[in-house]
Amino acid sequence: MSTIQLSSYERARRYLAPEGETALTDSMRRRGEIDNWIHAVSRKIERYLGRELMIETHTEYFDVGYQQATYWPKAYPVTTLTSVYTDSSGEWAGDESQESDPYIGVDGKTINLQSAPPFSGPRNLRAIYVGGMAYSGTRSTFACTMDDTGTFTAGKFLVGGTSSALGIVRTVTADGGGAGVDTVVVETLYGVFTAAEALTEYTYADDVADATAGTSATGATGTLTTVTYQSLAESEYGDIVRAAEIEIRHMYKHKLDFEMEGFTREGVNLRRRDKQPAIPFTEEAYALLMPYKMVVV
Repeated sequence: MSTIQLSSYERARRYLAPEGETALTDSMRRRGEIDNWIHAVSRKIERYLGRELMIETHTEYFDVGYQQATYWPKAYPVTTLTSVYTDSSGEWAGDESQESDPYIGVDGKTINLQSAPPFSGPRNLRAIYVGGMAYSGTRSTFACTMDDTGTFTAGKFLVGGTSSALGIVRTVTADGGGAGVDTVVVETLYGVFTAAEALTEYTYADDVADATAGTSATGATGTLTTVTYQSLAESEYGDIVRAAEIEIRHMYKHKLDFEMEGFTREGVNLRRRDKQPAIPFTEEAYALLMPYKMVVV
């Protein structure tokens, strides 16, 4: 299991900035601190949801119940079901049997057998499948048809002509230069890039706000031909990323006063002791995450 990173340093340092201010100043110390919060909050959200969010190949063992033919994988939606085996002993010592014609359920939420196994017990079923919500929390992969202006450059900023989405170019696999189709990985800062829109490259993100100036446009342009892999931030599940960033902001803001509850009129600190929070997140993050929590019926 790989924990998907539900934000990025560049997204977070912009979100953490005070209202109306530019992004927090970049420094190695700040990068380490923000990255650590991203890792911690991402793991916390996956554990709370009871799901594995990154799309990858998963090998998962299931307990088999009496006459049970339906199983709920942790990494759904399932896109490819490679194999399903059963072992009545649950020891997986080489005596397992392959199930014939298992299939994926509605919306990729379940793995189904043609008939229930004639036994029950712990770890009696093993499924190998590809499932999850996205390959990355914030990075999308695009096929871009370049104009006769060279290629995009890693570290520069891309703007979608239709969507007005903004992202940072992370990697470029060029087809050899000129008007060709390049593979471009973009870390999305805001918005949702759309297929068939024009892309313009800039040196500075701040310049993007003044569309008439274009003072830092590099001259590299192209068309987003195909969204090969869409990031979680840009997908229909994007509110999970926003929930993570809300939680990261809360953690970062209160990193030195987690135990504080307030002050009395006399200025005396009120501290947490036996009281535990009713929910594991801020109310705003909790509301965004609730629809995605795994519930087995």
